[in-house]
Amino acid sequence: MLFGVNKKLIAGYIAIAIFMTGDGFELTFLSRFMVGQGFSAVQASMMPTIYGLVGAFAAWASGVVSELCGTKRVMIFGGVSWVALQVILLGVAIPSGSYPFILTVYAIRGIGYPLLMYSFLVMITEVTDKRHLASAVGLFWAAFEIGIGVLGTYVPSAVIRAFGEYTTLWVAVPFAVVGTLVVVLFLKPTSDAKGKGMTGKEVGRELARGVTVIFQDRQVFLAVCARAICNFSLYGLPVIMPLYLASHTNGGGAWFEVTDWMVIWGTMNVITVFTNVMWGRIGDKHGWIRQMRWFGAGLCALGTLWFYYVPQFFGKSWPLMIVGAVILAFGFTAFVPMAAIFPALIPDHPGAAVSANNLASGLSTFGGPLIATLLIPVVGFGGVCWAYAIFYIIGSLLTWFIHPKQPGFDLNGRKLPEEQRRKELELEAAAFTAAQPA
Repeated sequence: MLFGVNKKLIAGYIAIAIFMTGDGFELTFLSRFMVGQGFSAVQASMMPTIYGLVGAFAAWASGVVSELCGTKRVMIFGGVSWVALQVILLGVAIPSGSYPFILTVYAIRGIGYPLLMYSFLVMITEVTDKRHLASAVGLFWAAFEIGIGVLGTYVPSAVIRAFGEYTTLWVAVPFAVVGTLVVVLFLKPTSDAKGKGMTGKEVGRELARGVTVIFQDRQVFLAVCARAICNFSLYGLPVIMPLYLASHTNGGGAWFEVTDWMVIWGTMNVITVFTNVMWGRIGDKHGWIRQMRWFGAGLCALGTLWFYYVPQFFGKSWPLMIVGAVILAFGFTAFVPMAAIFPALIPDHPGAAVSANNLASGLSTFGGPLIATLLIPVVGFGGVCWAYAIFYIIGSLLTWFIHPKQPGFDLNGRKLPEEQRRKELELEAAAFTAAQPA
């Protein structure tokens, strides 16, 4: 085991990194590309907004659907659907120049990556000891960031310079294909599909549990809200910053080139590869909730405002923008334990727990761009950044009312006395070992 991670999962981590490279190609320049095609800034920001809405639905469904149909099968379906719809988007929709057609195809493509990515998160929770769950999730997000954040930023920034933005979108396809093939060829199923022999009514009840559990437990509801908030800037800043930093649209200053912005954002994502692992281990050892409350929410609010105000006061300052990237990297990844908190709150229904977490994560991809879409025309880029910061403060306050049972800690997130802690961890380890198949 590496950091408590089961060896069966290694191929899945590799698949996530490769596939999300392709999915992340467009993240830092799509809004700019669409404006260049003659569409408005609001139309450009609407695309990731609707994409995130569809992705939120697919993310919610992935947890329970994975339990019913088998995680590997759902991952493969997600990868294949993404590739097929990307080809239609680039080969037919964008050349047509029809915004409704482009928006429809792009939105439907949003079902692909959550099914592949979040189904693997179900697999992680199935085979990982709770004592090491935040560490395993940290590696999951590290693989995600290697793909969508590092390779998905630096590779297209180089390709754009040589071949332009449209061709760069095509280069994303082989990455998604290879990532899907890794799942097909090398990832072994970890559990049988539970949906075999179930009636349609029983399947519907299981699917509904992924939503109903949110409203049946106040702590789960608050955790969903906090989880949705924690990535608003992660998905919102790539929408507004290419326009704010690299154009004069809606009051932008054009201090940087769009490729400069991609390098800054890529630097942030490089750092998160390491801080995801770091915060996962810190959370397992020192408590999940408190690190999210102080470091996650606080640093995300600070980093978001930093990105807006540094160009206003210092112009094109590379060192200061990199400092902002570092702040955001530490802030985003301090929320790593979120995926461990939901199974701790809903221990009897792991699929529903992961679905609730995934729904909240999907709402981030929807909510971040939506806030930008609604507020840019009203309050400009500065108002959008302040809105994100205020949400992070609200998210920090919510954590005071969330009390998961983390092994070795009390319900307030404080370490148990050493002897009691040792006994509880030993019991947890024994229970995990007994639950594993022979």
